Formats: sequence, C-alpha cells, structure tokens
Amino acid sequence: MARATADEDLDGFVTARWSDLESVALVALLDPAAARELTTRALAGVVRRWDEHDGAPTAAAQRAVVTAVAGRRSEAVPSVPRHTVADPGDAVPGALYDALAAEPPLVRLALAADLQWELPAGRVAAVASRAGRTLTADVAAAHDRLTQAHRAAREADGLQPSDERLDPDLYLLLDRLRPEPPPDPAGLVRTGRTPVTRRAVVGAGAGAAAVGAVTWAVAASRDTTTGPAPGPTASPSPALPADDPAWDSVVSWGPRGDLAADLEVQALVARVSSGRTRLLFADDVADRRVAVTLTAQDGFVPGTLEVWHGPSGTDPRALDGPAPVLLPSEGEAPVVAVEVPDAEPPRLLVLAPPTEQGLELSTVVEPLASGDIRRTWTPAALLAGVGLPLLGSPPSFATRLRCAGHDGPVGLTDPYPGIAQSGDPVDTLVTQVALATGVQRTLLHREVVLDTRVELPLLEDGWSDAPTRVRVVLVRTPGGGVVRSVVTEGVVRPDDTELWQPAVVVPAADAREPAVVRVVDPRANTGRFLVVAPDTPAGGVRTAQLLATSPNAYPVSKVTRMREGAAVVDVVNADQAAAFRLRLEDGEGRRVFDDVPSVRPMVWDQPGWTL
Repeated sequence: MARATADEDLDGFVTARWSDLESVALVALLDPAAARELTTRALAGVVRRWDEHDGAPTAAAQRAVVTAVAGRRSEAVPSVPRHTVADPGDAVPGALYDALAAEPPLVRLALAADLQWELPAGRVAAVASRAGRTLTADVAAAHDRLTQAHRAAREADGLQPSDERLDPDLYLLLDRLRPEPPPDPAGLVRTGRTPVTRRAVVGAGAGAAAVGAVTWAVAASRDTTTGPAPGPTASPSPALPADDPAWDSVVSWGPRGDLAADLEVQALVARVSSGRTRLLFADDVADRRVAVTLTAQDGFVPGTLEVWHGPSGTDPRALDGPAPVLLPSEGEAPVVAVEVPDAEPPRLLVLAPPTEQGLELSTVVEPLASGDIRRTWTPAALLAGVGLPLLGSPPSFATRLRCAGHDGPVGLTDPYPGIAQSGDPVDTLVTQVALATGVQRTLLHREVVLDTRVELPLLEDGWSDAPTRVRVVLVRTPGGGVVRSVVTEGVVRPDDTELWQPAVVVPAADAREPAVVRVVDPRANTGRFLVVAPDTPAGGVRTAQLLATSPNAYPVSKVTRMREGAAVVDVVNADQAAAFRLRLEDGEGRRVFDDVPSVRPMVWDQPGWTL
C-alpha cells in the first residue's frame, strides 16, 4: 500500500507539472518532438532520484530542462508553423512569434521561464553555467526587440503603443504555443522507471508530435538496474564530451544509450568481440531492446555493423542476433542509420555526433517521364545526435538519409527487400519498384520488351558458360515514369537468377534504347559485357562492338554477332578504358547506333553504372 501511495504521489507530480515544463521547452526549441522528449527525460530523471531533491522536485525538473536546452550545441530550424499562433485579426501574436523565433534557444527559454516559472534570467544563467551578466543582457536586449515588434504590430492594427501589454501578450502567445499534453504523461515517464529486472523505455512515439511526414521519438531516460538509483555510469548521456574529436569517426565513438553500462550488455559484446568490436548503442526503443555493435576491418572503413534485438526488457543474454547490416556509407561520414528489427510500425535508429541536431529523410523516389527522379525530403530534429524516425512503410533500398555529411542509403537487415517474395525475377522487380516508389503493385504496369537467350558464366557451373534467359523489363508508373532492368535467369536451373542491371529510370521516349551491362568473368584482364537492343526487330541488328572512348579507341572488342537482340561481348584489358562506345550495325553494314550508352539514375537515387 505504501508503494502504491508513493507511485500515486509521483504520478500526480508528473501530471501536474508536465504542461508548464513542456510549454517552456517548446518555446526554447520551437520543435514539438524535441520538446516532448526533453520534458520526458527531465521528469524521468527527477522521478528516478526523487529522494535527492529535498522536497523541491519542481525546481529540480526546471533545472533539468534548462540544463538540457543549454547543452544543445546547434540550433534546429523551428518546426512550429507560424500560422498556428498567428491571428488574421490581430498582428501582435505573429509579430511576437517572429521576434521570438529570431532569438537563440537559451534566450527564448529565459524569457519563457520568467513568465511561466517566475525564474529570473540570472537563475537560468547559473543553472546553464553561463555568465549571468551576459545572459541577463541578452535577455534585456531581446525584450527590447520584442517591445519594438509589439509596438509595430499594434500600430499596424491601428492601436496606440502599450508597453504594459507586452508581458500579457507574450503570456498569451505562450498559451497559444502550449501543446496538448500526452494522454498519460505519468505513464510516459513511469515506463522509464518501473522497477523490473531491465527497465522499460519511454519510446515517446505515442505522444510525439509529427514533423512533416515523419514522427520522431528518442529513447527517454530510465534505470537499468533494480535497487538504488544508478550512478553516473548509467547516464544516457554520451560517455565522451560532445566536442571530443573521437566523434569525427564512427570507429572511435563511445557507447550511448541507457543500457550501455549494463554488465550483461557488455558481456554480450565481449562474447562476440574479435578484439575490434565496440558497442555503439544499447537501449530500449519503440518497444524493442536494441544493441548496436561495430567491428572494424582491415582495408575497409568503417567496418561491419550488427544489431542485437528483442522485445523491450529482454535479458541481453536472450537477444536475437546478430542481424548483420552494412553501414550506410563507405566513406567516413560519422553517421549510423539502421532499421530497428521487427519494430511495428517500422522505425530507423539514427546515430550521429551529439552536436548534430537535425537531418533530412526521404523514404520513396518518384521516377519521372523525363528520365529524372524526384524526392521529397523531410527535415527532422535529433536529440543529442540520436533519433528514432517512424516510417509509413518498411525501409527499402530507396530510403535515403542526409546527415553530418552523409547523403545516401540507410542500413537494412534485409539488404534486398522484395527479392525473396517471388520466384519470378520479373515479379521481384515489380515488388522492388513498388517498395522504392510507394506505388501499389496493382497500379504498376510491366512490359517485357526483349526475351532471348545467351551463354553466360554461372558460379555453380565453375564459371563455365551456360544457357541463360535474358529479359529486358520495363515497369511504368501511373505518373508516366519508366523503370528498366535487364534480368537474367539460368535455363537449366532457374534458381540461378540475377538482376544484372540495377533498376534504372529511363526517359519514356527512350525506354527501348540499347543497354550494356558488365557481367562477371573469371578471366584476368578480360571484361565481359551483355549487350541488349530491344528496340530493333529480330534480325535488324546483326553485329555489336565496344570501343573505348579514348582517342585511339583502345581497348576495343571484336565485332560480335547479335542474335535476337542480344550478344555477349568480350574486351581484353577492359579496365584500361574509362568508358565504352557501343556500335551496332544492321545486315547491310549500316550503323544503327554509335554512341556511349546513357548513364541513367538508379531507382534508389545512386549514380548509374559507367562502363
């Protein structure tokens, strides 16, 4: 009974203080998702160390909010739309919002804390470890700018200046900005401190505000042990200072997450470690328990990424895995972005240096009839370099991220989503296009414009040539875009299937243009190329030849006979050529094509192949 009464007291405190704390956090950050997460963390920390606050938990929660805002190293772009506070019949709210948004986050916090908490700027400066005189001067200057904006807005409304109305009007603006509290704020915080063997996490997804098409949530603080409150080693904050040079490279990152210091998690890493394995992140996120490890490898930067996972609260010794993924960049951009295995709805875990406060995400690609591609990018905020975006559909090879210098795909536990869904490679291609574009399969139109046979080497036959079916497939979208791929399939063993040419976007007017695809050849110094020409009638093209684009046209292939629109062309010393020109001639020796095949953008927005 005593325990139940204590819990009721804590829950009552959280519910009573949530709105005042979140409203100030939102004014400071002007980012609903980040403000909600910050409020959750602040209250979770207070509740976890309830007995340490000398009967003043409200002041402790306010200090936690101030400290968190002051610790942000860069300013995110405000994501609270102006129209949510503007009034067509009153110029004052919009003018005050514009002036407030132009101020730094800590100044905005100090202005809001003065009105909402009656906390003067000097006290805010002391908590934020800032020079009190400097912050007080900054707040006074901001107040002057707000005063000028207030006067101008009243003048625009045909009213006389009234400086005594500034604070009441600011308070009304804060009230307009005040978000609706989550349905159960106490539950949101309580799930981060429930005394079980491994504490559950506040995923924040249920109450996080939407930012564009992506909902963001970041794991909130909670205990990772039973008994007394954990010490500093269990802090969710990064083990390294935010400005430490180690954050410049993923291979030198310190571990993050509230389970990073858990002894059983550390034992898991030690058990699988080759001596080069380090823990990047361990936490409960989106009802899943996730541990992310990185193993450095010789000759490859940064290395191999693996994800261990299970339901939230799973004993680390019982986690499934590892689920291997590739880092989303082969370069040295300090970003890790991987799908959370088995998360429902689908989510990504994004890790970046703590100084990174934002990113852009694109989940689908739109092929255009012109042969170009178009993407919609959604900006979103990170909290101390960690984010958990909620996606509308499972991530695919079309999902793309921009963050901290990285501009490319994300890590997938299934590197070829859609491949295993059908034994027919053409059906598989349609599935992939549906995943990449977000268009339903039933709305996509497929067309096989070439279906022939050639002799190609197959690994299962010791790289000896074997009969191979070749199809050139077009997939048309409702918007007029065309996706093309060259699909090969073993004739003797249909399971020997390969999409030799990645799905590329081609202009609708040139959908049947000739294509050249380099295929595997076990011989040294020899390049083997599959040439297809689907836009010519049977027998219309008799020969094919590849010539380097260099002035001396070397290396060059032999003139090779085309059969039913396809040929396999060998080029000795092919790697010495920067690119090749394709020459096609008909039975009369007339050149029907003599050009460098166009490099088309891949469906997942990567550069096309160049021969």
